[in-house]
Amino acid sequence: MAPSSPGCTRLPEALTRLLRVATACLPVSDFLSARLRALGGRGRPVPMPAPAAEELPKAEGQGLIVVARLNPLKGVERAVRLAAALGWPLEIVGDGPSRPRIEALVDQLGADVTLVGRRPRAEVLQRLRGKAACMLLPHAEPDGSGAEGLGLCLLEAMGQGTPAIGNATGGVPEALGPGLLLADPDDVQGAATTIRAWIKGGDRGAEGHAWVRAHHGPERAAAAVLEALA
Repeated sequence: MAPSSPGCTRLPEALTRLLRVATACLPVSDFLSARLRALGGRGRPVPMPAPAAEELPKAEGQGLIVVARLNPLKGVERAVRLAAALGWPLEIVGDGPSRPRIEALVDQLGADVTLVGRRPRAEVLQRLRGKAACMLLPHAEPDGSGAEGLGLCLLEAMGQGTPAIGNATGGVPEALGPGLLLADPDDVQGAATTIRAWIKGGDRGAEGHAWVRAHHGPERAAAAVLEALA
């Protein structure tokens, strides 16, 4: 992947060779497309082949879910704090070096959080169903590097009828569609109030499901790739 730091001027040799000969580059967000252009590449975003249920799964709205590698930039601690403020259970799917710190925060807050570790993709899709929302609230490094390129888990969640909640880091807003964009996820009480009101304000699962089916999916992704390579 291309480095995302705006100040990066020295490219890895392998990436330099790739950009020199590529006839088409297909990033998955406008955010990554801009980074690619800054590095001398060219291309346009394509839809993600995110699977979506043919019919809207039954909405149960039980608890929150995070699907992420557990590292400092993924913002999983933000999700834990929000779940504690809301008083809602949170399921964390994934593993990584930040797990001990996340477990310590869970104990400190007394939050109802279950860390289930890594799971097969089919099981992850099943776990996404029936939740009140899927959250992705990542950070970036001070220089802008390390920002989330898109946020596939949000698309997958909406494809299973689960609303998506994110923040304005990297390409996350592009993955949200009609989901909730939190202005300041570190304002825990304010963000919790916003989430409660938003969830009650409409059929958020149906809105997200319809949006993913209209803008993403294997057929749309394949068509866009074939058009770009024509």
